[in-house]
Parts: sequence; C-alpha cells; structure tokens
Amino acid sequence: MANKYAVSNGSIAGHIWSDSNEGPAGTAATGSLSLDIATVPTQPSDGNTYAISDGTTTITFEFDDNASVTEGNTAVTIGGSVNATMAALVAAIDDAGFGVSVEAATPADHTCALLNGDPALGEDGNVAIVAVGAACQKTGMSGGSWVAAPGGGDTAVIDGRRVTISSGGPTITWTAVNVETAGSLVTINSGLELSCATVTGPTNRITGEGTLNMDGSATLDGDWTIGKWWMGTSGAQTLTSNGHSIIGNVEFRADGTMTQQDAANITGTLGLLSALATGVWAMGAFALTVSGEVSADADSTATITGTGVLTAPSYSIAATDPFAGFAGTLATGASLSLPVANMATGLNWRVNAGHTATLASAFVAGALYDAGAVVCTEFDLTATTTNFAGGSITRTSGTLDLGAVTVSESSSLPTAATITTLTTTAAKTAKLTGNLTPSGAITNNGIINLDSFVLTGTVSAGRVVCAGRATPNAIGSGIGQ
Repeated sequence: MANKYAVSNGSIAGHIWSDSNEGPAGTAATGSLSLDIATVPTQPSDGNTYAISDGTTTITFEFDDNASVTEGNTAVTIGGSVNATMAALVAAIDDAGFGVSVEAATPADHTCALLNGDPALGEDGNVAIVAVGAACQKTGMSGGSWVAAPGGGDTAVIDGRRVTISSGGPTITWTAVNVETAGSLVTINSGLELSCATVTGPTNRITGEGTLNMDGSATLDGDWTIGKWWMGTSGAQTLTSNGHSIIGNVEFRADGTMTQQDAANITGTLGLLSALATGVWAMGAFALTVSGEVSADADSTATITGTGVLTAPSYSIAATDPFAGFAGTLATGASLSLPVANMATGLNWRVNAGHTATLASAFVAGALYDAGAVVCTEFDLTATTTNFAGGSITRTSGTLDLGAVTVSESSSLPTAATITTLTTTAAKTAKLTGNLTPSGAITNNGIINLDSFVLTGTVSAGRVVCAGRATPNAIGSGIGQ
C-alpha cells in the first residue's frame, strides 16, 4: 500500500501526497476496547456491536448468543464470562483480515489494545470506532499521522519515488519539481492542482487527470502528459521543447512574456484564459502546432506574437484580436470555417493540403498560401498575395481579389478573380477555369494552360497551352481561345 506524507513546511503545509515506493512510514493509529460499565466488567447484550475501520475497510463485529447476526456483520460469541467474551472478540478481530489488529490483549482485565498495522495510512487510519451497547467501551482510532514529505519544503526532489497528489488540495505549490531520477513519477489526481515554478525531467514523469500550474520556465526532456497545463508565467519565462510534446490542454494565464526557444507541439487545446491572460506568448520564428482548438476568452488581453507558423484545426476568438501583433502565418491543420471573428485583417493564412477552409464572412488576408481548398460561397475574399501550392479556390458568389498570384505547385486558378501579377514556377502548370486579366506582369516560368479561356496580358516566356495546342513563347495582349 502507498505510503502517505503530510507536508509540514513551506508553502505546501497541510497538503498530502502518497508514495508507492518503500519509504519512511507514518505513525499508526491506535485504539482500545473494553467490556464494562463504569469500570465494572459487564457482558454485552445480544446484537451489541463494534464498527472498526482501518481507513479503507470497515468491519462490524456483533455480539451473539443465539447464532443469528445481521447480514454482513462478523459474529462474536458471548461466552460464559466477560473474559471469555473478550477472548472471542480478540480472535474475531485478528481473523478479520484487515488493517487493524490486536496489539495487546488482557482478557482477564476485559480489555484489548488495537493497532492499525499499516502506518503508511497515517491520518487515514484515524477513524473513530463506533460502539453500540452500554457495556461496549472504546477509544480511538486516533494518533495516526504522516511524516513530512521527503525533500519537502518548497522544492520537491522526488528521487525515484512514485508520488500521487491525492488530497489536501485543491492546490499544492512547489518552487521546483525534479523528477529526473529513473522511476520517478508524479501523478496529479483529477480535481487537484500542482503549482510549481520550474519542472525538469524526462518523458511522462508528471501525469494524471489533474492540473499542472507552471509559473515559470519549462524544459521538456520528453513528452509530458497531463490533464491540463496552466501556464501562468510572470516576467521573462521560456518554453524549451527539445522536440518533445505537451500532451494535454494548455491554458495560458500569463501576465509576462513566455518565449518559445524552439518548435513546440501541443497535443490538446491552447486557450488564452479570461482576464488572467494579459501577457504575451512569443513564438518568435518557431512553429507552434496545436492538435485542438486555439481560443481566447472575451476578457483575455493576451497576445500571440512571432513570425512562425501556428497550426490548429480551429480558432475560437472572443477576445479583441489576440493576433494584432502577429506577423507569422495561421495555418489550418484540419477543415474549418474562416475567418474568425475579432481577428485583424491582413493576417497570413495557410490552408494545408487535404483540408478545406470555408469562408464564414468576408475575409481580408495578408499572404494566403493555398495547398488545400478554399470555398467562397457568398463572401468576398481579399489577399495581398496568393500562393497556389496545389490548392484551389472555389467561388460561388462574392469577389476574389487575390493580389500577386504565384503558382508554386500545379493548380487550377479560380474564375473571375482580380489579380495584379501572375507568376508560375518552373515545371508547374497554372490552369485557367475562367477568363483572367492581370493588371500587371505575367511571368511564366512553367506552363499556362488556357483550356478555352482568355488570359489578357503579355506573357514573358515559358509555354502556353491553348486547347491542347502549343503557342509561341512570347504572346501579346489579347490571347484568345
């Protein structure tokens, strides 16, 4: 059974954690029983009981003189004398097979002393004995306690122990948690929280369904799996992933700046949480990939900055533009509707291959990178630049103003789009699905397939295919069918 420890010092005084490895035990609970009234030895009556618990199991011992006891109770035969009855009670307790045993018995004095045989139960063994019957006297169980946690105080060095934070919550605060020693594991049970400034250690050394509240820098030496990870950083803090993942939902509650030191991966959601989030998540030039939704509560004033790529399947933004200072690219990791409300115009968007972005309102983008599919049903789409990387844009109604268009992978260009320039990459094909009239240069390093449509302008070079026929390299304005 796990040893339990009461933390007696530092900011975690009064909290409890348990350790499944061998370690210093606590103080066992004790108690006593006697059969008397006002110290005069007295026989119990038929049906009188003692209910005794070891902290996890409770057994009711029932005195009996007619071979009939309540279902579930353990029978204790009333003997020919008080001493004989006490001897029968002692034997019944010792044969019951639970944590409480008879430490000492003096049937001649109609008494016995009880001991919780698992001192690691500590305070959990302090369960009062319930006695029914005038002759059934008792004390305890009481006096059980846990020892101070090894490495206690404000810093917990687990040193190969397997620690479960199980009660005394809801919040336990440690300055640092070091779980680097082989075999170390900290489990945070559901509904409880471990708050610490720094965390070090390899794969899955902190786990559970509870919450890890990290108020400081974190260095991942392996994947970290946790029910919820609160990042409540203040001042200048850092997240170093070393190629590993945070597995769990991250809630950013910063009032300072948390700076990524490398590419980061969150297998879960990322939320900028309410009024607590006033700081900055600084991605820098690094990627941040989130498997779940990226959200920002209405009261949050936190922002995400950087020039890297933030990838998520969906964005739910109730805050006032948390990406106002973001110069990177927001990417779709799965099919979703965009743009998201309360987000500034001019954001760079990437639609990844195999995924679909459907306009839910008019959308003004900066750089649009299309490797998947963009669907415009009734809303306008505007972009400063558009890179067709094997993707498509389907237009039902509304206007398409795609700015400077580059075809970096063979793609079909949408019908009735307004563009400034058209550039194709070597060996890549831009296929028209409608007439196209760039207002600027057409730089053809690959292939332009007119099919049966009109491209108005001057093609600098390359190959132009019209209804399957090759045309000269340089063609003047007014290219026809």
